[in-house]
Amino acid sequence: SMLSGGLGTVTMSSDADTIWCARNGGQNYLKITPTSTEIGPVGYFQRYISKNGFFWGSTSINAGGIAKLNGTSIQYYLSDTCLLLDDANYHFKFSNYSDTMYTSGNLGISMAVGDVFLDSICAANSSNMPNLPIMEFETDENHNIWAVFGNTSIIHSPIKIGFYDRALKAWTQFYDGTNSPITFSGSVSIELDTLGNLWVSNWTKLHCLSFANPPTWLGLKELDKKEGTFSVYPNPSNGDLHISSKNTTLIEKVIVLDATGKVVQEFSSSPTLHLEIEAGAYFLKIIGENNLEEILPFVLN
Repeated sequence: SMLSGGLGTVTMSSDADTIWCARNGGQNYLKITPTSTEIGPVGYFQRYISKNGFFWGSTSINAGGIAKLNGTSIQYYLSDTCLLLDDANYHFKFSNYSDTMYTSGNLGISMAVGDVFLDSICAANSSNMPNLPIMEFETDENHNIWAVFGNTSIIHSPIKIGFYDRALKAWTQFYDGTNSPITFSGSVSIELDTLGNLWVSNWTKLHCLSFANPPTWLGLKELDKKEGTFSVYPNPSNGDLHISSKNTTLIEKVIVLDATGKVVQEFSSSPTLHLEIEAGAYFLKIIGENNLEEILPFVLN
C-alpha cells in the first residue's frame, strides 16, 4: 500500500535482511527491514540494487540510465564520461561473490567497484564474443559469466546463451536451438545453482545444463526423476503443488529452495502445497520416512 498510486510493475531486490521495491511510474523506493519500513527520497528510478552500503538505481524498467545513490545525492554514469561501455544497462546486479557491480548492454558487460567503473568484457578484450546485446547474465564463484544474448533490432528477443571463461578471457561455449533443448522464439531467463549448474526458464519449460566435463543438458527423464520415490504435479504450477509417492512412503517435511539454494518456504508432512512465492524456477527438497531425501525441480508461473 505504501507504493500505491499509478500503474506499473514492481521490481524488487534484496541485500542481506533488507528488501528494496521500486515501481514503474516514477514512485519512490520502499525499503523494508525486519525492524522498519521507509520510503526513499528518489522518485524516478524504476530499478534498485544494493549491497554492503552501495546503492544503484536505473531510470527504466528494462534499460536506460544508471546512477549510484548516496542518500539523496545521485551520481550519474554515462559511457562518454567513464569506462561504462554503453548506456543501455539491460541488466545490472552485484556479484554474489564480491562487491563488484556488473551491468550489461549492447557492447558487453561493464564492472564497477565502489564509485568507479574500472573494467569490462567486450569484443576488444575477449575472444569469440558475439556482436549482440547481453540481456541477462549470471556470475559464478570463479567470476565466469553466463549470458543471454539478444537481437540488436528486437530488444529482449533471445538468440543464444554463452559462457565466458574469465581465466581464458574467451567465450568458450554457446547454446542455441541447434545444440540445446531451449526454444529461442520465446522468453529465456537463466540462474545458477550452488553446484554450478545452469538452469534455464523457457516459457513453461525448465532446462538444466549440468556443468560437468563436458557440460551436458539433462534429459527429461533425469529432470522428472521417474526412477525416484516422489513426483510432483502440475509442473509448471500456478500456485498449488501435489506430491505423490511410490509404496505409500510418508512425507515428513518439504522445503522449497530457490535457484541459489536458499530456503523460501517450508511445509510439514503434507502432500499438497500452497505456494506463496514469486514466479520462477525452484526445487522441492522432500524428506520422507527412514531419512529418505529427494530434490525435484519445478516452475511456478
